[in-house]
Amino acid sequence: MNFKYHKISSKFWTDEKVINWDNDARILAIYLLTCPHRNTEGIFRLPKQYIMADLQWSLEQLHKPFAKLLNDGFIEYDERVNVMLLTRAIKYNPPQNPNQETSAIKGLKELPETLLLSRFITLAEQFAEGFAKRLIKVFGKPQALYSNSISNSNKDLCPDSESPDPAPENNDQPKYAEGSEPFKAACYLRRKILRNNKRTRVPNEAPDDMEDWAKEMVRLNRIGPVGAKESEKKGYSWEEIKKLICWCQEDKFWKSNILSAGKFREKIVQLENQMKSRLGSNHKNKASPEEQKIIELIKNQLNYDITAAKANELLKYANNNIKLIKEKILEAQKKEMDPAQSYYWLENTVKKTNSLYKGYR
Repeated sequence: MNFKYHKISSKFWTDEKVINWDNDARILAIYLLTCPHRNTEGIFRLPKQYIMADLQWSLEQLHKPFAKLLNDGFIEYDERVNVMLLTRAIKYNPPQNPNQETSAIKGLKELPETLLLSRFITLAEQFAEGFAKRLIKVFGKPQALYSNSISNSNKDLCPDSESPDPAPENNDQPKYAEGSEPFKAACYLRRKILRNNKRTRVPNEAPDDMEDWAKEMVRLNRIGPVGAKESEKKGYSWEEIKKLICWCQEDKFWKSNILSAGKFREKIVQLENQMKSRLGSNHKNKASPEEQKIIELIKNQLNYDITAAKANELLKYANNNIKLIKEKILEAQKKEMDPAQSYYWLENTVKKTNSLYKGYR
């Protein structure tokens, strides 16, 4: 399915990753988006020698920008068979009709055997659901593809990319059971997303439906950010993952941008840095005795951490009526919500009921 033109968003130049790239990385990215070897779906055979010839670069000059695009998750590459995957191509350039889908499938059949086909189908499930169903009928489920490729080859993907998850021993059972940490983390993110907007498109909360999200969570725990290697030990603990989920779904910007487990993992380093920066700046000002009392009350009763600034806001809402805050904390406990929900219920309730408690100390 080769076209003369490919869509490239004008937001490319304002993307945070692109801004931080050097000129060689930007040139390479634009080349990969527009090169004559590319197809619309973004998975195609591209030996590095082609890149070097087209850009008139040496292997040494190619190495650094290529590694940067890999580490930032812009591309994935199967070194064994020279297959390139543009990880967001299917999001922005999905097939528009059945004929285009048929043409794309024909091109995919011509690819050499590669683990990236499974990865491509997984991406299609996120961004082109109807096309993904046709792909699964033709090529099988992504996990099965992983299993077949691993059994037929002892070689891995490019060492700068992550290895696939091991195949389940029993394909009739969900890979991640309801009580497993990956499943619980995926469901926690799903619930947080729906709490912000119940119309958000998310998978059903069942092990089979949540498998892709759970897979991203286990990779985040075992490997770390997109592009990391397991040997680098950059994985996040389940407690860290939960805190980052909670924080990003309360942040005004990130709660409207982190709407899947894949996006959560893709942005995890930015989320972590911003969370640390903002929480750190909030803690610079020492809490007053009254603020400290509120901080400790909410920590002990609701198991939720707030900053001195948040405690000050809550006191203002209550006209410094600590007794009112204590009373509402007890009510929040009875509602059996999670810590974040309890705190926001407390904050909103204090705002609404403050006028009824003027002078009540």
